[in-house]
Amino acid sequence: MKKTNLSMVLFACFFAAFPLAAQTQSPSLSPREAFKQSLAQLQQNFSADALRAKVIQSAASLDPAPAIPDDSRPFFIEGMTLHQEAKSPDDEKIALDSFAKALQIAPWWGDIYLGQSVSQELTGQFQAAEKSLHFYLLSNPGEAKSRSAQDHIYVLEAKMQKAHVAVEASQEQVEKRKNLTGWWQCKTGCAGYKWFQSDGTDIKGQVDTWSFEGHFD
Repeated sequence: MKKTNLSMVLFACFFAAFPLAAQTQSPSLSPREAFKQSLAQLQQNFSADALRAKVIQSAASLDPAPAIPDDSRPFFIEGMTLHQEAKSPDDEKIALDSFAKALQIAPWWGDIYLGQSVSQELTGQFQAAEKSLHFYLLSNPGEAKSRSAQDHIYVLEAKMQKAHVAVEASQEQVEKRKNLTGWWQCKTGCAGYKWFQSDGTDIKGQVDTWSFEGHFD
């Protein structure tokens, strides 16, 4: 089974579009002005991952770093609090809403991506969690934290591989159950052959005057 290296895919997605984005900026802009311009562009299109990556890296390269807006902090703290008190995946989804609001205001703030990644992982969104960790790494959190984040990316890749195997096994089981469709000989309480229909999830049949319906667990 071929394992997808999401790290390489994200790397290509992040940086392949940078030259195009750079064409929209004047070469006379200072690094801080270029950051502000890229930030304004991102806020017009929050789904632009390459632009998001550029904003994060630009912010990380500035000295002093851009100040974290006060409007973003309550949402970040709210997200962390909801995560710490979460007792179910649905609770974690509420925390993710808060992290998303914080990122709309401060999309370069690496700590939000880290918190978001944890909640995404706990809701089974392994690919999204890995993507968030890549954004976190672009914020240049320091050698030790970067090493820890990269190691956890390997953990997420292993979980994605395991989930992929489980999905394949489930699909294989569904296909086998579909083969139950056909004529079956009735030996107890009836005679002859009866027709049963299975879509791999449910099975239905008609035996004389009564009908049968079942669901596979």
